[in-house]
Amino acid sequence: MRFLREYDPESLITGISDGYDVPDNNIIRRIVASYNLKMDERDKPTDMWEWIFGAKQKSIHEILIGQDAGAIADVIRRPSNYDYMFGFAPIYKDALEGHSKGHDPLNGGGRLIKDIMVSFAETIGALKAEGPETGRRLYKDISNDDLVDAIEARLGIELPSPSPFPGEAGLLTRRGIIEFRAVQAIYQAWRLRSLTKAIDNPKILEIGGGLGKTAYYARFFGLKDYTIIDLPFTAVSQANYLMRVLGEDAVVLHGEAAGRPDQIKLLRPGAFIDSDQHYDIVLNADSLTEMGRPVADRYFGKIVQTTDLFLSINHEYNSYTVFEVACPFGNNIRSQHRHLYALRRGYLEELFTF
Repeated sequence: MRFLREYDPESLITGISDGYDVPDNNIIRRIVASYNLKMDERDKPTDMWEWIFGAKQKSIHEILIGQDAGAIADVIRRPSNYDYMFGFAPIYKDALEGHSKGHDPLNGGGRLIKDIMVSFAETIGALKAEGPETGRRLYKDISNDDLVDAIEARLGIELPSPSPFPGEAGLLTRRGIIEFRAVQAIYQAWRLRSLTKAIDNPKILEIGGGLGKTAYYARFFGLKDYTIIDLPFTAVSQANYLMRVLGEDAVVLHGEAAGRPDQIKLLRPGAFIDSDQHYDIVLNADSLTEMGRPVADRYFGKIVQTTDLFLSINHEYNSYTVFEVACPFGNNIRSQHRHLYALRRGYLEELFTF
C-alpha cells in the first residue's frame, strides 16, 4: 500500500544501478528493423499515450527511423539519458535528475517500494500480516535482504533483479536493485502461475507489458509461452530489456519468424486483433483505462474471443472502468472477483471468466 508503515532509516538501503554491457550490435539491429516495419492505425498511441508520445518520445522516434547509427545506439544503450521510458519504467532523464537531487525513490520512494514488498510477502504468506490495531510494528527493522529471503523461501525460487541500464533506482538487495514496478511484476507473475496451475505449459498473453518485467519473472514461475501486445514504441524498450537480461534467443520481435513456445513474443495491437490464437489467460495491468474508450472496447471484444480467463489490475481514475468496458459484451461474462489490489492503492484487481 502507500506509506502505511514506518521503517527505520537504517533498514532503507537504496541505490542507483551502474548498468552493465552485453554484446548488443545484433540487438540494436533487430530492434530497429522491427520498429521500422509499416505501422497501421491500430498500432498508434491514443489518449494519454498519444500525449506522452508527442511530449516525450517523438524525438526518439525520429532517431530510430533515421540513419545516424551512433545516435540510435546511444538511445538504446543509455535510456536514462532520454525520456522515452517515461510512463512505464523509472529509467529516464527526468527521473535520474531527480535521483541526483535526493528525490524519489531515494527518499519517500524507498519506503514505498519496501511497503509494497512487505504487502506482497504478507499476501503470499511469507510474513505474518501486521495488525495496525495492535500498535505493534513487526517490520520496522526488517532488512531488505531478510525481506527478499522470506519471499524466496515461501515461493521456493530465486528472484534476481538485473539492472542492465544505468540510472535505475530502488532498494538495494543481494539480488540487485529492486524498483517499484519490479515488485508489481513479481506479484503479477505469481498470480498468473496461481491461476493456471492446473494447466500444463499455459499460454500467457499480456496486453501492455511496460518494460517486460512481468514476462521476465514469469519464467521463474515456469511460464515460458508468453506473448506481449504493445505499441511499437514501447516494444523497443521491452525488446531492449528482455534480450539483455535473458539473451537474444529468448525473444521474438514483431515481423520476425514465428517463435517457439518457450520464447517471449512481442507483437503489435493490429497483429493481435487479426490473429486467431487462443490463450489460457490474458493479463492487463495499468493500461486498459488509459486508452481511448474505442480502443479499450476493441481490445475487450478481442479478449472475449481469445481466452476464458482475464485478469485486470487497473485504476479507476479516468472516465471509464474495466467493468464498464466489460458490461456491453453480454451476460456470458462473469466477474469472478473484484477486490482492492494489495500492492497499490487506488487499483482494483478483477478476474473475469467468459
